[in-house]
Amino acid sequence: MLVAGPITLRMELPDMSCGRVATGIAVGLTGAGGVALGGYALRNTTYAETARRAVDRAGFVEKATLATGKALHYAEGPTNGPALLLVHGQMVDWTNYWPALPELAQHFHVFAVDCYGHGGSAHAPERYTNLAMGRDLAQFVREVVGQGCTYPLTAVGG
Repeated sequence: MLVAGPITLRMELPDMSCGRVATGIAVGLTGAGGVALGGYALRNTTYAETARRAVDRAGFVEKATLATGKALHYAEGPTNGPALLLVHGQMVDWTNYWPALPELAQHFHVFAVDCYGHGGSAHAPERYTNLAMGRDLAQFVREVVGQGCTYPLTAVGG
């Protein structure tokens, strides 16, 4: 004979108050957040050093030329393909390309130039115009690169 009726289940939970659970969760999240923040800080404080080592391993050498009449600083990679001329945008220098240089060096003979007034190039206000910089880059290609080259366009606003 079956008897139907309400069934009551009772489950015993360990003695943990809401405060203890919340504290445990907070400690866990704080620890995970601290690890994440520490990793973020480490990556951002060692980024330049790590990128520079990768560029050095790729075979880049810093040089300067007076072919344009003023000191024009540049970095040159190994001869692994056709010439590629990289010219940075405003307020930076050739090191702005560090993240891409090791990969580019596997396929191109890279020349990364510092524009006048940036990096190691001459601080020559009379050469700060697009026309003057363009003429000197053409001279740089003729005298230093010695062959035609690819020049990816960069935008500087406007």
